[in-house]
Amino acid sequence: MRGFVVICALFFSLGIHAHEYYFAFAEIKVNTFSQRMEGTIMCTEHDLELGLKDEGVMVKELSISLEDSTIYAFLENYINNHFQIKTNNFKSNFRLVGYESFLNGQIYLYIESNPLPDEYESLDVRFDLLMDIFNDQQNKLTIYHEGTSTTTPFIRGDASQIIEIKNG
Repeated sequence: MRGFVVICALFFSLGIHAHEYYFAFAEIKVNTFSQRMEGTIMCTEHDLELGLKDEGVMVKELSISLEDSTIYAFLENYINNHFQIKTNNFKSNFRLVGYESFLNGQIYLYIESNPLPDEYESLDVRFDLLMDIFNDQQNKLTIYHEGTSTTTPFIRGDASQIIEIKNG
């Protein structure tokens, strides 16, 4: 009996952290026709649930909860609080246009910004998604613009970056 208790305790202690590494990836493409940023944020659905819980929103299974327009709007607000892009002091607001949940635990959030200014030389980016939940959270952003791409890492303590990008 004692061996069973030790095995159960070991099993449950291993299950507390589903994974050792915490990552979120974002890919943004500047649509020169609409002057909007369109993209995808990819992270672990369970981690995002914990992020929402930390903000006071309890969800058991995010992909099912997103059918509720209130949860959908709250997630959109969460994205805008933790993924911000400014151009010429103009803050882009992102609209959550859709999502996709995968069996491997990943969730893809599809976003679109309001129109950008006509001319800008850099993007002031803050990407601290889930960093207040996980000390080891690392995020990476790839921006595609006029045939080039720029990838920038974001870590706790360095979650804001200025990315040079010429437009106009």
